[in-house]
Amino acid sequence: MRSVVRSEPVIHAWFDLIEPDQQEVARALRDALMAAEPALVPVVKWGNLVFTLGGQHAFALATHRAHVNLQVFNGADLADRFPELEGSSRGSRQLKFRLRQPIDEALVREVVLASAELMAH
Repeated sequence: MRSVVRSEPVIHAWFDLIEPDQQEVARALRDALMAAEPALVPVVKWGNLVFTLGGQHAFALATHRAHVNLQVFNGADLADRFPELEGSSRGSRQLKFRLRQPIDEALVREVVLASAELMAH
């Protein structure tokens, strides 16, 4: 059985393995996530940087050639409130952040706080 890897060196290595433009966006997203909800725990899982909250999967950063997705695991429950969330799966949605573009920190904060509030109930 595979296990999640929580060690700081592995998390730093994850950033080192992605392209420099992806690193910039991914680091900005990580910082925005952690600023909005300091209780998030980053782990490397499925080749992505996943953030858990209270032992549950909450968010993930998934890199793509031209963008980085912020996966919101309970995003389907937030889709009416945040039309920026993309996707059609039963539970998750994502925000797409283009490389070499500033991230919308206010939107990330609002989504993180709303998601965390749902997870708490």
